[in-house]
Amino acid sequence: MLKKGDVVSVSYRRGYDKQGNPIMETYDRCIVEEINGSHLKVSYRVIGKTDNGKDQVEIHTMSFNVNAPDFVSVTPKKNSSP
Repeated sequence: MLKKGDVVSVSYRRGYDKQGNPIMETYDRCIVEEINGSHLKVSYRVIGKTDNGKDQVEIHTMSFNVNAPDFVSVTPKKNSSP
């Protein structure tokens, strides 16, 4: 059972290519923000560079309906240190 603060990997189909094959997207090291029935909200870090070359960390949040046909899996990570 997932709970707030768990570190997970989330996979889903984000669309289909020209041949009709599913395009899979996986986010590793997501932190569970909320889980309510079939609704799962996770956040993850994106590290980039600012215009002057310094590292910048952005926090992105995504919501999923785990019963939707495009949702594939959520897998708890064994090492829960983010």
